[in-house]
Amino acid sequence: MFSLVAAIMLLISCKPETFDTYCSVSGTVIESGTNEPIQGVTVTITPEKRNETTGSDGTFLFQDIDASSTPLRIQAQKTGYETNTLTINAIAGETITVTIPLTLRQ
Repeated sequence: MFSLVAAIMLLISCKPETFDTYCSVSGTVIESGTNEPIQGVTVTITPEKRNETTGSDGTFLFQDIDASSTPLRIQAQKTGYETNTLTINAIAGETITVTIPLTLRQ
């Protein structure tokens, strides 16, 4: 009887494995040459097609990005600067941190 109860308790306590299939991407947009953070930059991540705007410290964060949609393209653009695009590989369960330099237009 005890072994039957123990077996039932073991089966009840077992949960199916779950895998984190999402990642996060954080970063900072800086000015080339000075390495100063740039506020108000529009950062787009595809294929998710989501936008974020950098804060006063030049940072942005995308959460809950489907890691199976790798590679990811991250584009930063702001008036007066050249647009810059990075391509990264998503890693499920991880936060990928990037720095995106922008160059002032001449």
